[in-house]
This record gives sequence, C-alpha cells and structure tokens, in this order.
Amino acid sequence: MEIVSEECQPLFDEVQAYLSQSKDVIPLEQLYQVIVSYVSFLESKVPWLCAVSRASTGHRPLHSPLCQWMRTTCRYLYNEASAKGDISDVDIVYSVEALLATLHNIDFHLKDEGLSTKQILKGIRRLYIDGLKASKSG
Repeated sequence: MEIVSEECQPLFDEVQAYLSQSKDVIPLEQLYQVIVSYVSFLESKVPWLCAVSRASTGHRPLHSPLCQWMRTTCRYLYNEASAKGDISDVDIVYSVEALLATLHNIDFHLKDEGLSTKQILKGIRRLYIDGLKASKSG
C-alpha cells in the first residue's frame, strides 16, 4: 500500500495545485475536474493497479489509499457545494460511494464494454454533477 501511495502522489499533488488555483470555480466544477484527472490517472495505471490488487492479500480496492483520498476529496467538494446552495437534499456520503463504485469499474467499462473515456465522463457528469444541482426555480 505504501508503493500505491507513492505512485499516486503525482495525482494528489496535481489535484491539490488545481484546487488551490481554482478557488473562483464552483465546487461542482472543481469536482468534475478532479474526476477527469482521476479517470486519466486510472487509465494510465489500470494494469499496474490490477496487478497490485491481485497480489495484495485481503486487498479491498475501495479502501486503498487512492480511493480513500478520492473519497475525502469528493466529500469535501460536495460539502462545499452544499454549503453554497449548489446542491440540496443530497445524501453526500452515499453519492460519493456510488461515484467511487462507478470509477472503480473504469477498466471494465473501457475494455470489456468498449466505452470511450468521453462517454464515461459525460455519463459521470450527468449523474454526479449536473444531476445533483439544486433547482434554482421557485
């Protein structure tokens, strides 16, 4: 797991730099950009991450350092969106877990289902960003 954390550090640093430089961007858009970075990272590391998972006794992928980091980041950004009134009546904890489950299967969607990254990101945006926006009407 220590090696996984080291391999993931560039992603962590990239996202932290983005979040620090994009304070004027609404949290849901920040979250989408984090998701784009995460998906790009996963695409480049899928074979390696799968091999590490298979080699780790008792490994639970959604408890990996990478997923823990993503869970924390998503919860933070959803909470920020909620505080600003950008989302309402959303179960943030469950929404994050559903998003992580979707992201966890990215290799299946890309390789076995033949979906493109563009399709996946468009679907994620519709479900986990646009679909959670608070209604601004009456």
